[in-house]
Amino acid sequence: MASIAPLRLAAVRVAEASSEALVAAMAGGDAAALGSLFDRYHRDVYRFLAAAVAAFDLDDLVQDTFLAAFKSARRFQRRSSVKTWLFGIGLNLARNHARRAKTRTAGPLDAAALRVARDAPVEAREQLARVADAISNLPAELRAAYVACVIEELSGDEAAELLGVAKGTLWRRVHEARELLRLRIGRDSQ
Repeated sequence: MASIAPLRLAAVRVAEASSEALVAAMAGGDAAALGSLFDRYHRDVYRFLAAAVAAFDLDDLVQDTFLAAFKSARRFQRRSSVKTWLFGIGLNLARNHARRAKTRTAGPLDAAALRVARDAPVEAREQLARVADAISNLPAELRAAYVACVIEELSGDEAAELLGVAKGTLWRRVHEARELLRLRIGRDSQ
């Protein structure tokens, strides 16, 4: 795979550059490229992390994700999309934080992470709240696999690489997550 040489995007309109070109520019120290990449992906990274990990301060985690991406841009190997690469950085930062804190309490899942409109009927919002609560209470490995594959709709290859597991393990985790969700949501609606 050909590599993209570090460059500065001063002569090129940063907003129109490809994501890969932005990462290459970041590798050369271009802070404007970092800003453009943040503008392009911070909502996706926030939504993914809100659903995939138990984090107390998601804003800080998202910011740390982009700062880590800036520092590691030279190591981006284009084996995945830039978005998936950012998800992986955020997930690793969250795991490291959780290991240091030695706490795994689940936080509430942001309803926006499930891409549901605010003006949904009351019954739909109540069901969404049950689903969000059930996802938040999944074990961390199952939650991350479910969010990556079902909510973020990453391919099996991308999700397996993101989570650092074999595809068989990924799909087993997604299946287990679905079964637990089915049981939990069914029990809550009775």
